[in-house]
Amino acid sequence: MSRIIKFFRVLRRNPKKSILFSALFGYGINFSKNKYEEKLMMRAFCEEAMVYGECSKPLGESERHVTVLLNPAAKGGKGKTQFEHYCAPLLHLAGIKVATVKTEHEGQARDLMEIMENTSAVVVAGGDGTLGEGSEQEAPPKPVYAASMVEWGAYRDAAERNDVYWYWSVLKKYMVYVFSSYKDISWDCSAEVEYSSPCSGCSRCRGVTALQDTKRNKTPEPPKRWWMAYVPKPKPAFGNKSEVKVDYSSIINEECGVKHKTNINNICDLVITTRNTKQSSDIPSYALHLKTGPANVGTFDFIKEGWSREWNKLKSYASETTVGEVTLRPTGDVKTATGTDRELNIDSEAFEVRPMKIRAIPSAVTIFAPASPPVAAHVG
Repeated sequence: MSRIIKFFRVLRRNPKKSILFSALFGYGINFSKNKYEEKLMMRAFCEEAMVYGECSKPLGESERHVTVLLNPAAKGGKGKTQFEHYCAPLLHLAGIKVATVKTEHEGQARDLMEIMENTSAVVVAGGDGTLGEGSEQEAPPKPVYAASMVEWGAYRDAAERNDVYWYWSVLKKYMVYVFSSYKDISWDCSAEVEYSSPCSGCSRCRGVTALQDTKRNKTPEPPKRWWMAYVPKPKPAFGNKSEVKVDYSSIINEECGVKHKTNINNICDLVITTRNTKQSSDIPSYALHLKTGPANVGTFDFIKEGWSREWNKLKSYASETTVGEVTLRPTGDVKTATGTDRELNIDSEAFEVRPMKIRAIPSAVTIFAPASPPVAAHVG
């Protein structure tokens, strides 16, 4: 008992050291806990990957081959290490032949995609820029395709300046809103908005007949040999499904294609999302969410909302509208004080603020993610 009393007396006489070492001890406990949970997660993933790797391959089926476009500079230079630690073991355990290509300069991933052949899939190990290059087949990429969102406004600009305040360590994501509250960022996102209601398909937008092709590729037949007559025929890897014809001529939607116009003024936050985002997962695959922040946001409200987004990981908006197609024509100041163009984000990739038309393209791509069905937004 005397030792415990003596220990607390030492803590009382040295409050600063006690706080410092308590913080370090708490950080160490949290770090160890995260590493332990990470190890358990990787073990579960590896065991599941081994199930696929131990499956027998049908006779005549070609070997599975994956090409990895690796950007070593991603994640602050940790891209190569994280890929080798988290992703590569799963691919090898699944029995997949892996070819890794390291990108050395901007645009190289796009050039590689143009000549990519004889590969079953392409894995992009890098940031959003590398993913954007790997998704496009032509340069320059017009129109632009987005999987999640278009983001424009002061909160987007503040987040882009996050690395400037690196010396604040873990507090930089909060302090960036304080220092950005008086900077020349996109405080005015005024625009003319023209939108139409979402439509799942009718005689106006789909025509008389639209084909939904659900046909999958068959396993290629092996070459015929005399001894093949004594070998059981391999079962196809995928079943065949015939095309399903959907007749939209009898479907009438009076609201389809009807344009609605409105003006938004004095706001500093505008976001358009697909159902691939967490807060818009409840909308149909053929619709978009148009979200706008409150008007005339003051310094205190800007900092408060920014901190709330970082702490709670939730964004609040003054207005949310479900649309099928939307056209934005900026009417505010699209130039900074130095004369450069202001920017917005399309899937975390920066683009100049320009008039644009955005519409949803349901089931455009296949995304392997634990979320809802894939949707792409066409930005023109």
